[in-house]
Amino acid sequence: MFFRNNNEVKLKTIDADFKTFVVDEGCLLSDLSVNDGFTLFLKFYQTKRVKTYDIQKDEDMLLFEYGVYDWGDGESFYLSFTRQLSSANPRAKMWQFKLQFKFPVEERLTEIPGDNLWCSDLNGLEVFIDKVVTSPAFQTVSDSRNGEVGLTLFSV
Repeated sequence: MFFRNNNEVKLKTIDADFKTFVVDEGCLLSDLSVNDGFTLFLKFYQTKRVKTYDIQKDEDMLLFEYGVYDWGDGESFYLSFTRQLSSANPRAKMWQFKLQFKFPVEERLTEIPGDNLWCSDLNGLEVFIDKVVTSPAFQTVSDSRNGEVGLTLFSV
């Protein structure tokens, strides 16, 4: 009989695995606040390794980014937590798994300049968390539940 390592996920199922993880934690993806989403995304990053990507070699990194953008349907404020997966193999694609919150534009959100922050491994996680939770964007929308919540996995 084959037993799957519960701490390992596959790239092609990371989005489904995260959705299951969220439900197992007693939440619904569509009901998450930004703070809840960040907490769950971090816990998933800390406890679930993506098969064939070595976190000690900068192959499994975190990105926090936010700002006002117009992706074709008018301006919105976006805040996202991304897990970037890149292999040491130069022919392999780089992947991003993103938990994104999209908010209607309000004056208080347009005043926040867009920015991003990277975390390359578990050793830098504490500093990363501190910078995220003290950022103006996180401070402004951390408890908000009026945004659209989405998950995407794509190659870059």
